[in-house]
Amino acid sequence: MYQQLKQSAATCSINYDFLPLKGSIVLTERYTFPTLRDFLYVELGRAILHGNAPKQCRLCGGWFLHKQGDRAIYCERIAPGETEKTCREIGARAVFEKKLQNEDSWKLYKRAYKKYYARYMKGNMSQAEFKDWGEQAAAERDAALEQLKATADAALRASITQKLKEDLNRL
Repeated sequence: MYQQLKQSAATCSINYDFLPLKGSIVLTERYTFPTLRDFLYVELGRAILHGNAPKQCRLCGGWFLHKQGDRAIYCERIAPGETEKTCREIGARAVFEKKLQNEDSWKLYKRAYKKYYARYMKGNMSQAEFKDWGEQAAAERDAALEQLKATADAALRASITQKLKEDLNRL
């Protein structure tokens, strides 16, 4: 194993040079690589050391650099079969649509959101009122989802869903 790792190691030489910059002299490093493979190997290692790990896109299968703290699972390339939309846009929409199909709580939330958004657009509701409702509705939806996740009893699940429906539709 050690021999394999030693054979796959990159070769480069580092020289130090003085570079004049804005009236002063700065010490810089100059790397020389014998092959493109060595350069790419070192750059990949530096990216990983800085927290940018390569990750495979769940939609197109291509590789992209995952930035530290970013939880993205889709890349920013144009999605397969699309002309403008990226994998990230298509993937996020697909996940949301799956939630809507599988969970009644999300269906209720989306229906109520559309109703209140229409009120806001018609001028029957102020932007502040709509924003307050949206924050409260999201909190109630998330609380209901946690309760639903914790129980398997069908009657209790139905009562949680009914309560969520009532809470979302009152102003």
